[in-house]
Amino acid sequence: MTEKRIYKRRQLIYYMKVLERDTSALIGYLVDLTPEGLLLMCETRVDPGGKYNLKIQMKKEAGDNDYLTVSAKCKWCHKEMYADFFDAGFEMTNISGDEQKKIEQIIEKLCFKD
Repeated sequence: MTEKRIYKRRQLIYYMKVLERDTSALIGYLVDLTPEGLLLMCETRVDPGGKYNLKIQMKKEAGDNDYLTVSAKCKWCHKEMYADFFDAGFEMTNISGDEQKKIEQIIEKLCFKD
């Protein structure tokens, strides 16, 4: 499979909760991030090809403005060989300017540096 990624994946210093935007149901935890996509660690399988409205909790005790909200399409999902969780790759779609700024802030402040 050819790698089509434009941006280098940036692993987070700590995992952030990722919830379904409308129901606040936990989908998984954000493991790494680029300006166009994200990797989640999930307890249950996520539907590849499925479209999701996500909100990422940017602080442990989050208020209304402490979330990054994005729409994303699941590109793939597979179970980890020696673990009881799934990894799922998402491509973000229709990102607003404000949300793009939040993504850049997360990458700058909460991701490991090269």
